[in-house]
Amino acid sequence: MPPRRHLPVLAALLPALAGVAVAGPAPGQEAVSVPDTAPDRVPLHIVGEIPARLERLRRRDGGEVALTLYFGAVRQALDRGDVLQFVDPDTGRPLATAAVLQDTRIDAASGRAHVRAELAEPRVLDRLEELTRSRRSEPTLVTSGHDALLLAPFEPENGDDPANFVRVVDDAGNITIGRGVVSPHVGFEVRFNEPIAVGSLDTIDRVRLVSRHPQAVVPMRVSLQDADGTRLRFETPFGLPCTPELRRATLADPGDWQYRLEFAAGRNAVATGSGATLATPFELPIAIDPTAPDNVVRSRVFRAR
Repeated sequence: MPPRRHLPVLAALLPALAGVAVAGPAPGQEAVSVPDTAPDRVPLHIVGEIPARLERLRRRDGGEVALTLYFGAVRQALDRGDVLQFVDPDTGRPLATAAVLQDTRIDAASGRAHVRAELAEPRVLDRLEELTRSRRSEPTLVTSGHDALLLAPFEPENGDDPANFVRVVDDAGNITIGRGVVSPHVGFEVRFNEPIAVGSLDTIDRVRLVSRHPQAVVPMRVSLQDADGTRLRFETPFGLPCTPELRRATLADPGDWQYRLEFAAGRNAVATGSGATLATPFELPIAIDPTAPDNVVRSRVFRAR
């Protein structure tokens, strides 16, 4: 499998990494670096924001650090050139950014990964070490409980799970990833590495939510979630239809899907202002929580004779 060169793809999101070089994991391998000026036409990617908890940090030479990160039940490869963004768990404000130096895998048994990374802001090392000394025990990782985000572009040819690249927002505002079973009343947030041209969202051929039984397109509304235009939220005004038939289908085959969020690729895809479009289609299978109540109202008309 060829090494992935993600830093140029993520550079537009992370100006603090400009000029940071990432050495190859093997002697003689080409280094990867972020250009000081982003190219005019960067390939468009969906970017995952995968929460983690920083458990250990060991200083090495310069800005290099050895980290232990806890990802919970999420399984996602960390590749050379992926980016770690550290945040204050109390305020949510960014603290520092680091580039992953070596391909790493999350341990399936413990949910932990041991990562070599280079900090773009070594001055915050003391604050990061403070975080490792004040660990909080939480059953799940949500946006209010993490202090690190793994940023990685979606690449299905490398086995990426689409569920890790969509943030599911429930009624209470809680955000999770890595879930294919959801409440009928949720929204879906997707981030891109470049600002999206709003005009490219004017047709359901580009982005749509489809139901399987019956085959239909579910109405959605879309809104920008940040000032730079890279994060979009898709919501269903009336929720995802939940019926007894759908519930029985979910119970009969929990691994099956009832809805699917689809992003087209190529000419009919969402686009940036410079015209870059998704090169790879994206599909997220969705199953409705079988314990959710029905939300479809049916009526019957009686006529007097």
